[in-house]
Amino acid sequence: MDDWNKTLKDLNDGLNSMVDKTAKFIDSSTKDFSGTMEKERRKMELRSQIGQHQRAVQKAYERIGEAYTAGENMKTMQDVIDLVNSNNKLIKLLNDQLTALESE
Repeated sequence: MDDWNKTLKDLNDGLNSMVDKTAKFIDSSTKDFSGTMEKERRKMELRSQIGQHQRAVQKAYERIGEAYTAGENMKTMQDVIDLVNSNNKLIKLLNDQLTALESE
């Protein structure tokens, strides 16, 4: 009877050990997956912001072109030119952040 109890105890201990290892593996995998998903979400946000600022730059260039062809004084376009410059700087910073995320 003692042999049977020892066998059952060994079997139970082995199963518990296997369940614990499986649970740890699943927990670790889930954390890795969550971290990867968060990183991908952040990259998508950065790409979206870059696209928004690129569209703003394109619209500003169109406005400058329309003003030029209409013969407007280009000095009045300084605000638009400043907008282009600030958006281009922001695009560069966002691209740097995206590059850093992609290289991790």
